[in-house]
Amino acid sequence: DLGYEVFLPSYRRIPLYNSIDLREDLSLTLSKVMEFLPDDGSRKIILGGISAGANLAALLLHDRQALEQLGLDDRIFQGMMLFGAPLDLSKMADTFVLRLYTGQRGSEQFKAASPIEHLQQPSPQPVLCVHGDRDGFVNYRSAKAYCQKRQQLNCGPTLFHTIPQGTHLD
Repeated sequence: DLGYEVFLPSYRRIPLYNSIDLREDLSLTLSKVMEFLPDDGSRKIILGGISAGANLAALLLHDRQALEQLGLDDRIFQGMMLFGAPLDLSKMADTFVLRLYTGQRGSEQFKAASPIEHLQQPSPQPVLCVHGDRDGFVNYRSAKAYCQKRQQLNCGPTLFHTIPQGTHLD
């Protein structure tokens, strides 16, 4: 009623699919969303996600090569909210689940699935990142490192909020 369109996409899941398939899902979703939004210069998208969804939201914002292939640039995004997000996959434990998603640590697929690897130039959009410091599933340092790199690159406002004693479910 306030004039906002909300899109809550899903994606294919591991173990049958991996980050390459999910990247395809992201591109198809964004293309479809763009069909619903006016093409009058007023397109303003705020990205958000929890856990793996937050990883995917950050990839949407920062993977400029994928955006270019869609004929878009990151100016369509006005900001991003990330909760319990795996943003620097090199800080994650080498688990079976992570390997299913990314392939072997250090591979091109692994790097492509890690949002921090795409954060090579300033990104002006404000980002809110919330993470529990006792998260046993997504390492707290993964999100913290991403926010620190945004600050080093002089990106837009980056607020990193720690939930003391917070777990992945908080």
